[in-house]
Amino acid sequence: MLTTYLCRIGGLFIWMHTPLQRKMSHECDAKAAQDIASDILCFKEEGVKSMRYYRVHTADIAYITQQPRGIFTATGKLFDANILLEEEKAEYWRNREYFERVLPVPPFYDEGNPDKAITWFKDTPEGNRIYSEMTFYREMAKKYGTQLFMSECVEIPGEIIYEDEFQIAIKNQRTDISITTEKI
Repeated sequence: MLTTYLCRIGGLFIWMHTPLQRKMSHECDAKAAQDIASDILCFKEEGVKSMRYYRVHTADIAYITQQPRGIFTATGKLFDANILLEEEKAEYWRNREYFERVLPVPPFYDEGNPDKAITWFKDTPEGNRIYSEMTFYREMAKKYGTQLFMSECVEIPGEIIYEDEFQIAIKNQRTDISITTEKI
């Protein structure tokens, strides 16, 4: 949970929640009437949730996006390289058909992904459930030596061009936010 402040400076309303702004907002909460400009008024807003986003990927850089290759594509590459056993290929198709049925496929993929977008799961019951169902993909990566990573952030990681209840798709990934990446 974040504490945010709606501050009026003149006729302009600004939401503030960075540490420096929080300090300034706290001060203006206490002394709004005596503020030097006497025109700054802040209202404290408790309980604004931040959203966690996470992405499961390899270290390989995808040709189209120039970003680390996502888990679905990484497993597809194992299939394309004819590495999987016959029963694993059948399971791959069962899983692929299932996920294409229950996890919306962003429409830009039909166009060849011209914006070079990547998808991030939302830390929501829906996003977490769909990730928990991806055991086949994680098992194949482990079995065939494909190291997976999870990148996480609590801010929107780029310009959202698609969103559903499970995921967001972004282009122009931000460089001004904290994204942590760990092996899984």
